[in-house]
Amino acid sequence: MDTTTAAAKAGVTVSTVRTWCRIGAVAATKNGRRWVIEASSLERRIALGVRKPTPKPAKPAGPVEMKLDVCTPEGKTWLACITGIGGPYGFQREFVNTIARDTSRSGRTGTYTYLVTDGFYESNEGRRRLGRRYWKVQNGVITEIDRADLIAALS
Repeated sequence: MDTTTAAAKAGVTVSTVRTWCRIGAVAATKNGRRWVIEASSLERRIALGVRKPTPKPAKPAGPVEMKLDVCTPEGKTWLACITGIGGPYGFQREFVNTIARDTSRSGRTGTYTYLVTDGFYESNEGRRRLGRRYWKVQNGVITEIDRADLIAALS
């Protein structure tokens, strides 16, 4: 039996049948460029069923970019990764360096871009209306959270 007939009988692709032949999942011999498959061996393989590949676990998302507004006349813009509770400002934190700065000629307005991974962050955007904000980064998704939720998550 040829690969096309075997594939139709097994309900799989011709490529799958060729792979079975190559790895020895079915008894087959090669005549030139063509496989000749033993019918009884194919019947046994069909009886086993076609094994679907096991899904791979989702990879954690890599770093994502986070942009913050800059308005230096009203205060500094910064981003810090929160590592715990305590310290002089309520949280233990490590400041994150910018990867890009897109500011005006004077440097007083624009945006700063940071590269962040999963975790909790505190930001200050310098603008009175925004001020300090708290962020949760999980699987590449950035979500704003309030201070109480942050404290509960870290406790």
